[in-house]
Amino acid sequence: MTAKDVSGFLTIVIEVAMIIVNIFPIYVGCKYKRQSERSAVDELIISLSCFTVIMVLLTAPLGLVYYFRSSFGNAHAFCDMFQSSTTCFQFFSLFIISLLCVNRFQEGSYATKGHTYIRAWSTRTTVLLISLALFISIFIAILPEFGMAPLADEPSNFTCHLWISNKATSIMQGIYFVVYLVFGYTDSVIVALAVVGIFLEIKKVKRLMYNGVMAGERDTVFANDSCRRSYIDSSRLAYRMAAVFYLTWVPSLVLITLKKLDLQISETAVSFALIGTTLTGLLNPLLYGLTDRTYRAGYKKLTECMKNTCRCTRKTVTTAHSVSMEYTMTGSNGSETCDGHNEIPPITVPASSQVCSTGVENIAYDDHYTQPEVSNPEEEMLICPKNSSLNESMDFCAADADSQSLPRSDRSDEFFVHEAELCSSLRKVYLTDSSVFSTESEGNTTDDSLESGFEGLLAESNM
Repeated sequence: MTAKDVSGFLTIVIEVAMIIVNIFPIYVGCKYKRQSERSAVDELIISLSCFTVIMVLLTAPLGLVYYFRSSFGNAHAFCDMFQSSTTCFQFFSLFIISLLCVNRFQEGSYATKGHTYIRAWSTRTTVLLISLALFISIFIAILPEFGMAPLADEPSNFTCHLWISNKATSIMQGIYFVVYLVFGYTDSVIVALAVVGIFLEIKKVKRLMYNGVMAGERDTVFANDSCRRSYIDSSRLAYRMAAVFYLTWVPSLVLITLKKLDLQISETAVSFALIGTTLTGLLNPLLYGLTDRTYRAGYKKLTECMKNTCRCTRKTVTTAHSVSMEYTMTGSNGSETCDGHNEIPPITVPASSQVCSTGVENIAYDDHYTQPEVSNPEEEMLICPKNSSLNESMDFCAADADSQSLPRSDRSDEFFVHEAELCSSLRKVYLTDSSVFSTESEGNTTDDSLESGFEGLLAESNM
């Protein structure tokens, strides 16, 4: 097996793996979370995964044709398109990671300062930032097409010569290198500062919780465990993504800088360093599952559905003080159906309710929430007395509820509901069948069979 065969096989495996692993966060983020429940982190993750899949699908077909046919109609155009798409993906990933770290720091800072709402960016702001990152990435990627980078040599032996490795012969051709390195190092500094800020904010949160400051404040975002756990999970995700970023980007930036300083750096080393920056599209989805509970549970659920070749449906799960993923597998006629969802039903809550970084506004996050009492006085006070005759019961049920009701303190909830239902049914019969029941002025004549039947119902309710 030649080196070409090995490289071609590895390329195919990596591209297929990148598509598969990025489908998981897209599916979990879009299927198991409504738009109102997604945080800025979820939106950034979905955009990065979608862009990764698009870039792979855009470049993989041409690369496979070039590989299997050992030739291509316009190899130079293919190399230019491949390098442009790769550069666009590299910088878009870089910008998304930077935005994610900045968002984690900003939301932690807002929360520790006593803000009620922990979400620092609205959906509109997040979409605008993602669009700006995409625009800048495309702008950097197409600079060589306008003569702002050295012209690459004609491809030979299945090798595309990199723009970044060629030497500029004019100031115009050096613009691409300057922009590449400036954005690369600037984002590296931003990520480093954001990670340090997140670390300090987490320490501040733990210190405030230890001193009991947040626990006693009703309007503080971190007053319950669910919000704190959500923020800490997403902050740990930012740590890990930043670590992968530095492991992949710093070597490439250093090698490119040294090569531009006319040091002896081989083009092969620079090529492998640049390829390493694209591996973030393969590693980041794995980090989502390893760090975030929601994504980990969603990955598990999707894997089970893929194994059983069944159709996943949505299921709403609401707990008393937290929101979690619950999964059930039910079988019917030999086939299995997967149900699972961590969604929250759309409940209108006051502005003072606590909102976690997951974007969910729900009373399940409120530790001080109490069940509201019944507001209908007729349903609250309408009770039929025990051990009474039919006429007495009917007179009582038809009377005014406020003046004829009995106290509820000595009755259980189950008995109260049963008595109210019975009383309602008796009143309906009394009001609709005037031929059976009559008022006291007409002698209170009643059919014996019907009276015995109603007395039987009353006796059954007393048991």
